[in-house]
Amino acid sequence: MLHGSCGSDLDWLSGTRIEKYAIEHHLAVIMPTGENAFYVDSQSGVRNYSQFVGKELVEITRRLFPLSNLREDTFIGGLSMGGYGALINGLLYCNTFSKIGALSPVLMLDSIVDSTYDEKDVLFNRRYYEEIYTHLETLKGSEWDYYECVKRLTKNIPEIYLCCGENDVAFIDENRKYHQYLEKIHISHTYHEEPGSHEWDFWDRNIKKIVTWLVQ
Repeated sequence: MLHGSCGSDLDWLSGTRIEKYAIEHHLAVIMPTGENAFYVDSQSGVRNYSQFVGKELVEITRRLFPLSNLREDTFIGGLSMGGYGALINGLLYCNTFSKIGALSPVLMLDSIVDSTYDEKDVLFNRRYYEEIYTHLETLKGSEWDYYECVKRLTKNIPEIYLCCGENDVAFIDENRKYHQYLEKIHISHTYHEEPGSHEWDFWDRNIKKIVTWLVQ
């Protein structure tokens, strides 16, 4: 389970009842720290967060704990920035993950490509995105483009659960757009929206739904 921007590996424990839900359904939940790197690999090869959550963490935790090695028992999820990270890496490492749970994912490809250096909020400034993706002009169509990722897959397509709050004004439109795209290209998925914004109350309610969906 991946946290959002400005978060940490403790977020899911402090913000939701995920421990309770995991115990009830006999799940092991791994919660890494991803800093503010969108869970992608940097061009320099120094900050390889995609490889970390998609490959290394899976291999290490399977050695450390008595976890299943089966794809059908291995899932990835996250909220906000972590929702984007779960979606991207679940699709990139589709041979490892059988299900993806994306809560209020930050789907803002157009905003990133069109960002400027004048934005006062550092998390929306073009320099910040260049630190992560380096060449923003090639972001669309790359492995970090969630449209391109799912379009490329022909087999082992993970099941996707996508949810967003109706009052999440920053991201609801793009989530609806992605849901419509998945329908258009006939990718089976679950889409859910309900009253709520970009907040822990919404994520706690919906991680309960996603955990139930994971173990069906």
